[in-house]
Amino acid sequence: MALLTRDPSASNPVAAPQDNAPALAAFKDHFQHVAFHKGTEIRLAMSRDGTLRTVVDSVEAGSLRSPALCQAITDIYVGADPPSATAKADFCQTMTAVLARKGAPPVVAPSAALAEPVVPAV
Repeated sequence: MALLTRDPSASNPVAAPQDNAPALAAFKDHFQHVAFHKGTEIRLAMSRDGTLRTVVDSVEAGSLRSPALCQAITDIYVGADPPSATAKADFCQTMTAVLARKGAPPVVAPSAALAEPVVPAV
């Protein structure tokens, strides 16, 4: 069962099925007092137990435990049709470096298609 669905052509590109609304509502609360501006940095840290920690401009905005939400965010941002190919490439490069530090065998570098510049939608 999907926690989030993504349809880039829809007026609301990310929607939550009703039965998973509490996890998404708790996540939205992390941004309740954030004044977004160009350059706002949002970091999402996910732990093995499904805890999602949100940090906005170096300030912790909240955390919650939802393995389904962690999986949904991963699927959206690192899946087949990410909203930002640049973010996906950055994620892949970071994970490659982390795994290398942990002694994991080398992984294949992301495809050149991931490294193409992305023109933001206006």
